[in-house]
Amino acid sequence: MKSKFEAGYLPHNEPYLGRQALLELDLEIPRAMKENTAVAKHTFEINKPPLQMAACELIPQTISIALSIRELLRQGYLFSAVILLRPMLERLALMVYLLDHPDIVTSWHAG
Repeated sequence: MKSKFEAGYLPHNEPYLGRQALLELDLEIPRAMKENTAVAKHTFEINKPPLQMAACELIPQTISIALSIRELLRQGYLFSAVILLRPMLERLALMVYLLDHPDIVTSWHAG
C-alpha cells in the first residue's frame, strides 16, 4: 500500500542535482559528520574547558542546520534553505569569535 505522503524529490531526481556547489556541500557534510562523531566520542570521556564545551554545542548544531539546508535544496525549497544560512553562519562566526576571545566564553555560557 502506497503512503499518501511521499517526498517530492529523491536523491536521483532532485532539481538541482549536478550543480558544483551542491556537490561540494554533499561531499563536506559527511566529512564533517565523520569528524564530529570521532571527536564527540572523546569529548564524553574528558573534562572540557569552557571553549571546548562551547564547541561541543555549536559544531553539532551547525552540522544539523547544514543537513536541513541540504534537504530543503533536495526538495526545491531554495528560499527556505537560504533562510537557514543565517543561523548556520551565526554559529560558525560565534565559534570563530570565541576562539579569538577565549576570555568571554564564560560570559557566553552565562547567557
